[in-house]
Formats: sequence, C-alpha cells, structure tokens
Amino acid sequence: MTFANKYTEQHYILSDDHRKQIVLCDTREPRKYIANNTKHQRVIVYKVDGGIISDKAQRKCDYAFWTEEDCVYFIELKGGDYSRALTQLHSTIIQLVQESKIVAKEIHARIVLSKGRAVRAAGANANEAKLHKLLKKFGGNLIKSSQVLTENI
Repeated sequence: MTFANKYTEQHYILSDDHRKQIVLCDTREPRKYIANNTKHQRVIVYKVDGGIISDKAQRKCDYAFWTEEDCVYFIELKGGDYSRALTQLHSTIIQLVQESKIVAKEIHARIVLSKGRAVRAAGANANEAKLHKLLKKFGGNLIKSSQVLTENI
C-alpha cells in the first residue's frame, strides 16, 4: 500500500495539488523547509504531529509529504536539539512506514534547525547512524540545514 492510499483523512491533509512550491514552517519561527516542485507532480502534504499521530506522548516529526513519483519526505523543524530531531524522524518512519507496511520508491528525512550550531547531545552520532541505516533501506537520505532548507523534488 502506498503512503497516499493509507493516509487519507482530510483533517491531517494540509494540501493535495500540483503547486510549484511547498513551504513548511512554524508560525512566528524563522526556520522553513521549501520544496520546488520542478516536475509539477501531485503532492499531498500531511500534518504529522497533532495530525496523523495525535498522541502527545509519542515522538514524531512535524510534517510529511508524498509525491506522485511515490517518494515520501518527512520534515522536522527544530530549535537546536539535533539528537531529538533524529529520534523523532526515526520513530515516525518506523510507525508510519515500516510498521504500516508502506511501500514507497524512496523515503527521505529533512531537518531544519533554527540555530546555526545544533546542540549535539550525547548519542547524536548513534542516532544519526541509526536513521541513515533506516533511510538506506528505503532508498532515501537525510539532509539537514540551518534556518532554511530548499530543494528540488
């Protein structure tokens, strides 16, 4: 089952269209993720934290989006705790993709930190290696940036 076929409830779908640019940001926060939809694909954008996953006790990322090429991107907008961002992305992908038996061409993770220097808490290297290993299994990658991350999809 594809991500788009599994997650269909309107209350957590933020948009479903062919827009040229997907911009994800938190209100009154400087950090921002921008995806340029250069191929004019259909893209479905999801609210994960407080949307697909509403349990406040669970670690989860902020957003996800699916492209008609069957790629899924998980986005975490974080202050400066890089290790926590890694953990949130990993647990979200495990729950929404692996445990749900989602089939996708690629699964990617993106982190946008608001601070220039991320707080590298103990275990950050181990958490990063763990996430890289998971993403490799799904043919994807991890990209991180400070303030703004822009990419073509």
